[in-house]
Amino acid sequence: MSADTLLDFCDNVRQARNVLYRVQSKVRGNSIDVLAVRERPRRCLAPSNEWLSLLRNMYYNTWGPGQQRRARYEPVASMYARLALMNRADAIFINASVVPLITSFSTGTVHGFTGFWLILMEWCRAPRENARLLIYERSDAGMLEIVRHACNSGLVDRNRLTYIAPDVTYLFPSLEVIPSPEHNMWGSAHQLEISNFVHRHFVDSSQSSPSGSVAVLKTHRGITGQGVLKKASVDAILQHHRAALIDPATIGEFALINILARATVFVTSWGTVMMKNMIYLGDSCTDIYVYHTADFASQTLGRHHPTRFRNANIRYIAVEEFALENERGSTYNPA
Repeated sequence: MSADTLLDFCDNVRQARNVLYRVQSKVRGNSIDVLAVRERPRRCLAPSNEWLSLLRNMYYNTWGPGQQRRARYEPVASMYARLALMNRADAIFINASVVPLITSFSTGTVHGFTGFWLILMEWCRAPRENARLLIYERSDAGMLEIVRHACNSGLVDRNRLTYIAPDVTYLFPSLEVIPSPEHNMWGSAHQLEISNFVHRHFVDSSQSSPSGSVAVLKTHRGITGQGVLKKASVDAILQHHRAALIDPATIGEFALINILARATVFVTSWGTVMMKNMIYLGDSCTDIYVYHTADFASQTLGRHHPTRFRNANIRYIAVEEFALENERGSTYNPA
């Protein structure tokens, strides 16, 4: 068993009976290893792991045999080999049919929230009869908060939730994977659909007053180290736009959603901070300013990106260019 032979043991099957399921705690880059394996025959359900399904052509097939493929896929191959040899009695049996609200990116980033929202939307649209929604207890804190709010509002039945721990193998009599059709919701055909779902179920309509110019910027390293703005840049950007900086980790996801839903101007930075949070903006937002750092040049320079979302115009500004103009004391016009 190796990264190069792993796909020989995978089936493009979304639902099966008597399924072993495991989530590894270790974060590799921006993802975690998660896998569902049928008890008989011991074969992987490829849709349970985005690297084996949604990202298969983009990475596994494109990379081909070699170090890149091995670095990403050997841990999944090792995980499968372990589950393939595991005795049924060594797994924790939970007598419930389950649907995972879990992806390879459940610990965060725009990729994790993309799968989270799309799976949650599908579950709410068509809850599986007699099934339970499976939640990874170490999912991103914002995701877990959204689940709690969905339960409090009655959108999701809390009695149909099952939480699982990392590094534990579970056995379920039935498991169905709802695969995410997108790796990144930003600029996709599903972006507005997800945004409408959020506004319908998670925006407090009693809070009608606008929240003005709001900034969410990457000011420190997160799961990745790209796109971090220096304090001087942050201060200059906030002053230029007369924007209030908010910290999602401090206020929580539900508060973040409701502040951005009423924002008239959104100031943000390239990466997950922008791509994940743009769906929270409402129709009152007229302008979006996206600042990008040099380490994101390969994603920003010379590429066509969306110029509007809802009623807002989107402008992209290089932080270095903004800083240079600011030092010269000129009036910088990011339009």
